[in-house]
Amino acid sequence: MVRKEKSLRLLWELMTVTIGVFLALFANSYYEKQKEEELVGKVLDALIREVQQNRQVVNRSLEFHKEFLTKLDTDPENLVLQLNTAPIIKSAWDAAQSSGVLHLLDYDLALAFSETYSWHEEYDKLKFLSDQALYFVRFSDPNYNRVQYLKRWESAFQDFKYTEEQLIRRYTTVLWAFKELAEEGA
Repeated sequence: MVRKEKSLRLLWELMTVTIGVFLALFANSYYEKQKEEELVGKVLDALIREVQQNRQVVNRSLEFHKEFLTKLDTDPENLVLQLNTAPIIKSAWDAAQSSGVLHLLDYDLALAFSETYSWHEEYDKLKFLSDQALYFVRFSDPNYNRVQYLKRWESAFQDFKYTEEQLIRRYTTVLWAFKELAEEGA
């Protein structure tokens, strides 16, 4: 009888410890999930703010380049060759990538962000090449005809206009995907 009591007592202690371990694991898992959700929320807020800011500056650059192209056709004599490129911010995207949070985002939303930031890279390449070309011409060819030179730059401005339009489209897609995700979660 004593042996049976000891066995039951041992079984009871074993069950109590096992249940305690499972409860601790469950609580830990719950708190980890809460921290992940909080982190995802912070990252999404930062990304959305960044996209909204970038959309504003890219839109201003797009308007400048559209106006430049219009004036190039109508009044090239009074134009000065000047690019007005958007200072695109990528700090929230960089933080999201380096923290490894992107895998926690909804796939469609993460894809929309990724496509947007890929276009940022294309825009940066275009800015770099255009800046180099402008520098070269300004400081190496003292005999250039300004109006002819402006006409040669028309394609570069068309490229900027196209890329900025694509960026605006991508920003709208990201914001739309975020809005849909938020409505599903509500």
